[in-house]
Amino acid sequence: MAQSPKPSGNGAVHVGRPRASGKETSGDSRRDILMAAGKLFRQKGFAGTSLREIGEEAGLRKASLYYYFKSKDDMLVAMIEEVMAPALTFIRRAEPIAASPAAKLWAYLFVDTRQLCLAPFDYTWFLVVSETRSGRFQFFWDERTELLRWIEDRLREGGADGVFSESDPAVAARAILSLDEYAVNWSAGSGESPDSIAGFVADFALRATLKRPEDLADVREQGQALVKQVAKSAV
Repeated sequence: MAQSPKPSGNGAVHVGRPRASGKETSGDSRRDILMAAGKLFRQKGFAGTSLREIGEEAGLRKASLYYYFKSKDDMLVAMIEEVMAPALTFIRRAEPIAASPAAKLWAYLFVDTRQLCLAPFDYTWFLVVSETRSGRFQFFWDERTELLRWIEDRLREGGADGVFSESDPAVAARAILSLDEYAVNWSAGSGESPDSIAGFVADFALRATLKRPEDLADVREQGQALVKQVAKSAV
């Protein structure tokens, strides 16, 4: 049975259909490849997965696979960029906007958690495989460190203003980023929307760090406004 039209990553609408393999697809071949690669890398490991297996899982012939990616390394770079670029873009655009550290932290957590839940693959395996820790993929850890430092700076800034409770900003930042990253495991098969999960993660983190948890509603409202403001600035 033919699938309903679905938007691709660039907003275009394609109609998914079975390929020669008989597999139904999303209509976005690049997305299908990344989804297949993410599934197999997690199951079999990066080194243990072949391009042929990825093509079969995605329902594509090898020649079609090469049209999008020349190697597994290229796929992994694309996967990293898909989850890291939106987060980095958000914090850079939010930085000059006049908003409280708490509102900025809420907004970042909402945007990043939602993005990770919407990605066609589970991002968390990046954090545990050795292949991402050197060479061509070192930029992933550099960019993740930038996000970690940004969270730490917001916690330190809010702590100095008396907004956040006393804690070690470095330790708290690692805990908050881990909460954000691993929310994708909750998302898988839960039936809950990415927006719902993102809102919960942002609320949970801020409730745990605010000196006055009863201020959460105001922080959420300011954070939601900041999300919209940053989105408008991108247009």
